Amino acid sequence: MRSFAIDDRNTITEKQAMVMTLDICVSYAWIRKVFMCKQTEINELIDSGDLTGAIKLIIGLYRLPNQFIKRVGYSAKSLPITATAAMQLETPVGSTRPIAGTLLFTASKPDVTSIPRYRLLHVITHELAHARMNLDDHKLRHSEFATDVLALLVSGNAQDFSDQMNDVFMEYGYIRPDLYRTVFATLHRHAENIYL
Repeated sequence: MRSFAIDDRNTITEKQAMVMTLDICVSYAWIRKVFMCKQTEINELIDSGDLTGAIKLIIGLYRLPNQFIKRVGYSAKSLPITATAAMQLETPVGSTRPIAGTLLFTASKPDVTSIPRYRLLHVITHELAHARMNLDDHKLRHSEFATDVLALLVSGNAQDFSDQMNDVFMEYGYIRPDLYRTVFATLHRHAENIYL
């Protein structure tokens, strides 16, 4: 059973965007710290075509349980999704926490590896964010907006967001362009902090 996420991008207000972004920073700034330490290695793996190695490394950075991601699939065109990828989570009846997940890409592996690195990193970190937030039973786990904020926190640079990241969100993400300033400013202020 796939844990559901709601495309809430059109209902988020500026104040909600700020509060949700701060909540994600408080909950998950630690992932950004470990990602930054491994970013060069991740980039090299992706650039060399070792997508499996990059995904495994990012799974470890998200501190997902061993063997939680059962497989990574490609050419999953039969899925009822229009996105580049999807995370299917297996959650037992009566539980809110998943026990396993499958990361599925709609394109073939060669096509996925041809996606620009900045976008591919965002896609991977977004899908793994679904798993992390659901495992934590995080209050924002059903929000695609919050999941995208977590992906941006992890894969983006909170001090210098690139124009390429803006392009990703305009075409692929769940953060409306009118909320970029609020989200980016909140990330800039809080992403580098570790909250205990």
